[in-house]
Amino acid sequence: MVKNPDTYWLAGLSDHSPLGFSFHPKFLQNNVTSSFPKVWFETKAYVTCLEVLIGSFNWDNFGPLEKLRTLKLCIKSAAFYSRDVLFFSDSNGSVCKRQVLESISRAVWRNDRKLAQKLLDVSSLAGYFIEIKEGKVVPLDPLAFEQVHAVENSII
Repeated sequence: MVKNPDTYWLAGLSDHSPLGFSFHPKFLQNNVTSSFPKVWFETKAYVTCLEVLIGSFNWDNFGPLEKLRTLKLCIKSAAFYSRDVLFFSDSNGSVCKRQVLESISRAVWRNDRKLAQKLLDVSSLAGYFIEIKEGKVVPLDPLAFEQVHAVENSII
C-alpha cells in the first residue's frame, strides 16, 4: 500500500529512504531449515542406503546443478531411512527416548490430553513425568524431567 509522503514525514520517517534489493537464483538462496541429528548419519544403514541411492544414477547425464540437487536429495532420503531404522530397531535408544520426551513436553505445554493419554498407554517413560488430573496434563516432577531432557539433548 502506498501512503502519502506526509504520513511518513509525520512519523519521523523519510519517504526517500534507499531500498536495496538482491536477486538470486533459487538454488543459491539460504534456506533456513533445521539440521538433522548427527546420530542419523552415523549408522551403517545410512551409509548403505546412500551408496545404493548414489549408485542408482547415471551421473554423466546430469549437469552440475542437477547433480548437486540430486545428491542433496539422496543424502536427505538416506538420513530419513536411517532415522526409521533407528526408531524400529532400538525402541529404548536415545533417539526414541528423546522423541518421547519432546512429545511429553508438547503435551504439557499445549495441555494435549489425547497425546498425553497415548504416551501413557505406549511409553513407560511417560508415567514417570506426567499424569492426567481433572482433564489437565500435569507434570509430576518438572525438575527431574528437565534434567533427563537436558541429558538426552546433549547426547544428540
